[in-house]
Amino acid sequence: MLALTIVSTLLPSRARAQVALAWRRLSGAEACPDAAALRTAVTARVGSGFVLADEGATRVLEGEVAPLWPGHRVHIRLRERSGALLGERTLVDRAADCAALSEATALAIALLFESAPPPTPSPASPPPPFSARAPEGALRPPAPAGAVAEQPAVGPPRPAPGSRWRYALAAGALGSLALLPSPTVHAFVGLRVAPTPLYAIELRLVALGGADQQVGGDSLGSARFSTIHALLAGCRQLLRTRWLGLDACVGLIAGVVRAEGSGFSEQDFTSSAPLVAGSARLASELTLVGPLYSALALGLGVPFTNTRFVALDTNGQPRELMDTRPVFGTLELGVGARF
Repeated sequence: MLALTIVSTLLPSRARAQVALAWRRLSGAEACPDAAALRTAVTARVGSGFVLADEGATRVLEGEVAPLWPGHRVHIRLRERSGALLGERTLVDRAADCAALSEATALAIALLFESAPPPTPSPASPPPPFSARAPEGALRPPAPAGAVAEQPAVGPPRPAPGSRWRYALAAGALGSLALLPSPTVHAFVGLRVAPTPLYAIELRLVALGGADQQVGGDSLGSARFSTIHALLAGCRQLLRTRWLGLDACVGLIAGVVRAEGSGFSEQDFTSSAPLVAGSARLASELTLVGPLYSALALGLGVPFTNTRFVALDTNGQPRELMDTRPVFGTLELGVGARF
C-alpha cells in the first residue's frame, strides 16, 4: 500500500488539517491513477494551499480502487486519527479507461475535505513552574539511546466494496464432437466464483446429450449414448472492456457415459463407463444489460480413460459400438447473470 501525507487548505479563513493519505490500487485497476497521480489531481482541485508534510497528520484519508466487470469502483473514507468517521464516498464507472472516474475521485476527495468540520486546535500545555524551568540558553539533557518518539499509528484501510468476491450463474447449450460416436448437443448449468478480478473458479454440470449408433444396418441392432459429467476449471482473465470479456480456462471433466442397446444377441441392454478428461477452453462474454451477459466458448478435451463399448450381434459376432477418441471438441452458447 502506498502512503503519503497531504495538507488541505479549503478556505483562507479555515484551519489547515493535515491529512495522511493511504491509497491502494488493486490488481486489474492499472488504468486508474496511483498515489502520485492522485496527489497531483487533488492538489489541482484544492488549490495552491495544498502542500506536503512528513508528519503530524491529524486525519487519515483511506482510498481504494478496484476493477469491476466491467469498469472500476473507488471507495474513499476520511476519518480522525482517533477513528471517528468524517465522511465517505463510493464511486462506480462502467467505462474501461478510468479517465472519468479519476476526475470524479479527485473532486470527491476535495468535497470530503470541504464538508468535514475544521480541525480543533489542541489546547496549549501550561508552562512548568518557574523553578522547573531551565535557564535560557541552557542545554537540555539528550534523550536515552534507542528512544523513539511515540507517534499515532495509521490503521490499515478497511476493505472497500469493490474488493468482494464476485459470482455468476450461467446456463445454455453445449455441442460436442468426437466425445460420443456422433455429434451431440447437451445442456449445461454453471457457477463461477471470482475471488480476485483476474482469476475465477468455475463449476458446471453437463447432461442430456444423446447419440445413436447403428451397427451393420437396422437388422443387427443399434445403441444410444449419453453422458452426464461435471467440469471443475480455473480461469484467467485475458481481456476486459466495458462490454467484452475474454478468459482462458483449464480444468478436469469427470462423469459417466451411458449406452442403451437393442436388437443384439443380448436383446435390450444398458451399460455405463467412467469418463475422465482434461479440458481447455477459450471463453468470451458480451454484456447485454445490467448483470446479464451472453457467453460463447470453444474447447478441447483429452480423455484420460478408455471408454469402449462392444456387443454381440444376432450372429454372435462382436461389434464395436464406441471407442474413445484421442481428442474431442466442444462449442458452448449460453446466457448468465453476475452478482
